[in-house]
Amino acid sequence: MFERFGVSGQAEHVYLELVHSEPTSREQLAAGLGPFAAGLDDVIAELSGHGLVSLDPTRALGFQVVAPHRAVDILIEREEQRLAREREALAASREGVGGLLEEFLSARVRRTGDAVETIDEPTVVRARLYQLIQGAQRCVDATHPGAALSAEATEQSLEVDRQLAGRGVAARILMSRESLGPEHWETYLEETTALGHRVRLMSAIPLLQIVIDEEIALLPFVTPAGRTGAKVLHGADLIRPAIVLFDELWGTGVPFEAGVGPGNDAKIDEARMRQVATLLAGGLKDETIARRLGISTRTVRRVVAALLDHLGAESCFQAACLAVRAGWLDPTDEAVRGEESVTGADAPRRKT
Repeated sequence: MFERFGVSGQAEHVYLELVHSEPTSREQLAAGLGPFAAGLDDVIAELSGHGLVSLDPTRALGFQVVAPHRAVDILIEREEQRLAREREALAASREGVGGLLEEFLSARVRRTGDAVETIDEPTVVRARLYQLIQGAQRCVDATHPGAALSAEATEQSLEVDRQLAGRGVAARILMSRESLGPEHWETYLEETTALGHRVRLMSAIPLLQIVIDEEIALLPFVTPAGRTGAKVLHGADLIRPAIVLFDELWGTGVPFEAGVGPGNDAKIDEARMRQVATLLAGGLKDETIARRLGISTRTVRRVVAALLDHLGAESCFQAACLAVRAGWLDPTDEAVRGEESVTGADAPRRKT
């Protein structure tokens, strides 16, 4: 029971004997221990070191056993202190690697003045990205096109997200809807949002890019040798197009919610999608649509995600246009034109 706290088996046996009986002398204790009584003084010293007995020269035994509930608290507190010291040492190791990383990168990154870096090797790209993320002070915006990462890569990404959250750096992450499905990936998205980062989904993300503090952008490219390289751009003016592109893509994304995936989308029928498409075209927000249909906002967002997939749209506006072309909606309908006779909270808010 106490082995995980570094207590020897003999010391634990002696402690349990003290708990189960109340010996009045060391001789009586030794008699109850039998073969475990060997080296009793050393064992008592070990128990004292762990805080499981308190020395008391006024007692015949010379010590008093600590009650089990308190003994466990003491062991846990000491283990937590040990783990905290280890975490501090690990954090110091991470900080200490900065100099080595800089030397590693300086020999492998080609720089054009202060504005542009060119990297030709995938491992160097990952190392430079790690360095840039570690230096983030305010915000990180990233797009992730394509499939989910492997379980190992996902765990590494989650660790980075934890570090950012711990430093108060906000992240906006735009994920491809096509990546949904693998359990480890959706768990990652849930944990990332729980950290306070924002995650949205969209189909057919055009490229991968990472923007840090609105001052630095990392953009990948394929080298002539067929490897994945990257350009690192510095300066707000130079990376302005990357910022504008991200904001436009972000505006078309659907907020990620647990349980929104291909398996769940299949349960949403066309009739429900037509209902939501009609109300979206009328300019109603998700919360209002939910009240109208008597469903949760989360369900509305699931239907919207399914609708976008079904129509091959990348935004709610595009979905409404495609729904009209498909004959789902009548463009003369008052609901579509945002002219329903509604008031208050149900009034259309996207009417122009």
